[in-house]
Amino acid sequence: MSYTLLLRHNGTAELLNERDETVWSSDADEDFKDEVSAEFLQESDVEAILDYLVEEKILSETQADEAICEEESLEGDGAAASPH
Repeated sequence: MSYTLLLRHNGTAELLNERDETVWSSDADEDFKDEVSAEFLQESDVEAILDYLVEEKILSETQADEAICEEESLEGDGAAASPH
């Protein structure tokens, strides 16, 4: 199963599965908020986010390595994809 880590324009992050269903959300995870000090998540936080998801067994190491990272665009409906 493939996953996409989506960085929202409001500074939150969501992990989506291949059906675009939300598997995890940073704003709903109190432990994540305590562990990662960034209030506004951005591309430089991707490694810390993926490491957390592996630690919490939400993703395996392989899934984290293969995850696609996208940043939500303020314009249109697209997101800019970048390889993790």
